[in-house]
Amino acid sequence: MTDKKIDLSSLSNLDLGPNWETTPVKGNKEFKQTKKKRKGYLKTNDRGAIAKPIFDINITYDHSVISKIKDKIRKSGITYSVEEIANTIISTKERLSFKVEKQNKETFFEVIFDSSIFSSRDKAISHVIQNGLDSLVNVTSVEEESTTGKYDSILKCPISKKLLPPKNYHNFESCVYQHLYENKIVRKYEDFVNNLENITEPEVIERWKKTPIKKFTYQFKNKLGKEKKFESINLISKEIENSFVNFVREKNKLVISGIEIDKLDKLLVNEIKEFFDKNHKWKKDLFFNIIINLKKSGFHIFKTGKQKIMYACPIKPKEFDKEKLSESCFNIIQIIKQSTKISKKDLINTNFKKTISKDSILYELKWLLKEGYIKEFKDGQISIN
Repeated sequence: MTDKKIDLSSLSNLDLGPNWETTPVKGNKEFKQTKKKRKGYLKTNDRGAIAKPIFDINITYDHSVISKIKDKIRKSGITYSVEEIANTIISTKERLSFKVEKQNKETFFEVIFDSSIFSSRDKAISHVIQNGLDSLVNVTSVEEESTTGKYDSILKCPISKKLLPPKNYHNFESCVYQHLYENKIVRKYEDFVNNLENITEPEVIERWKKTPIKKFTYQFKNKLGKEKKFESINLISKEIENSFVNFVREKNKLVISGIEIDKLDKLLVNEIKEFFDKNHKWKKDLFFNIIINLKKSGFHIFKTGKQKIMYACPIKPKEFDKEKLSESCFNIIQIIKQSTKISKKDLINTNFKKTISKDSILYELKWLLKEGYIKEFKDGQISIN
């Protein structure tokens, strides 16, 4: 007979960190000495003091994750340190939950078509225009226009290497916006135009003139634009700005799983990462929150060892009643009592005057563990509960 133990490290590639309950945060004394000076400011750099952080961030665990861990521990019956449970959870952001609010209580903006979240309205609208038109807009080619005039120069996109009409072309702006849209180029119109290459080679100009310029119309899908047709991408972009409530919803606060972090804009991701990496208090708060959660779930929480490490046992301890124990169980308990802890391997190899087989010892240990008379640690050590 063999016992199966779970290994919480199978959920994590992170080594055990410091015991938050007993290990002070480095630099805490220096922080207290300078706290008054730094009040209202973040770190300073060569540019001087930085303004107050614009977000309030709180980190806790995803409840589905701790539920899975508790189920696995209950199934195994093994006692784990609370520190190891906490480290298993915080080893990856995907197991955490993030609550974010703006300190000025302004809203966030969630793009409807793909649920991306932005810290400002302008960023949300830009995302819709740059990434959502394929799913929001029908594009129709209505005619092709030949270029018969005389041109001394034309323009070339340094990114796509495609040719564009000169600035004096009557439909130049629409051509540029269509080019940006088709080639997924994220640039402001003015910046893009100013960086176009000037082409004067006659043979290149003649080759460009032989390629008709297509004219397009644009119309929102699902009647978002009331079936109105637009003659350029620029016009439909302005319509999105003017009626953004059809494309963006506002949120007073964000409560998201770590799995959803990639939905956030760069500013939000950077703020969360900064808080995650450099703020130590949330880890300690999470540690004690986990203790409370385990206690409410019926786990037995206790401290042991010289360092008073805190452990969580899935089974409540039970007092011994010799009358309710078999002779084999009673003899096993007497051996365990002789030391603070004994390894399962040593216990199985104990002679017991050859009255108990190894298989019987394993069977009785499993029963004693389930009933709460003994507890078994991850390293295979057994002690009286």
